[in-house]
Amino acid sequence: MTDKQLHRLKRPELIEILYYLRKELDDVKNENERLKKRLDILTTEALSSAYGARVRELLDKQESEEKALAEAAEAEGSEDDTDGGEKT
Repeated sequence: MTDKQLHRLKRPELIEILYYLRKELDDVKNENERLKKRLDILTTEALSSAYGARVRELLDKQESEEKALAEAAEAEGSEDDTDGGEKT
């Protein structure tokens, strides 16, 4: 609607336009707030999930390292048992 058309409108028509524009603005603000909350929830879930995955990855790595150390210690212990009888 052009400025010229707006100037030709009567007061009740202008009030009606303002009413619907305000209603639309309120609806958009409510939707924006709802979407912000949803984004916050999804971001928190994603970060928690990523953090949990990283913790699991570190725990698995630690477990693998401990297992490798135990196997190495066991192998070294069995070598000492066989070498002990052969030394003069």
